[in-house]
Amino acid sequence: MKERDILVGLGARIRVFRKAAGLSQAKLAEEVGVTLETIGRIERGIHFASALNLGRIATAVGRNIDELFAATPRVRKKAELAAIDQAVDQFRAMLETGQAIDVEDLAAVFDKAAKKQPKTVRKR
Repeated sequence: MKERDILVGLGARIRVFRKAAGLSQAKLAEEVGVTLETIGRIERGIHFASALNLGRIATAVGRNIDELFAATPRVRKKAELAAIDQAVDQFRAMLETGQAIDVEDLAAVFDKAAKKQPKTVRKR
């Protein structure tokens, strides 16, 4: 996954939402407070907007900021990081459902994730 793929996906999504909102690039640029060139560069995936400007773009096109990223490619995580994320998600689900959490069950979830971690060599 390359950063450019993410930028292109984000820009395409912004273009779709802008057109659906009936806005020209010039009008969107005016509402966001950037130049027409900047909006064009964002939509083509050449320029990444600041979080503040992404929020302004989302508001201008009548969307939530997370919707701008809904169809963008995701960065793939290493297997060991994915295992930790999965363990955290399981723990979060236990908390959200009000499930009684047995310390041994919780330890087992994280032990399983830890086994997928690469071995590190300690320097002395």
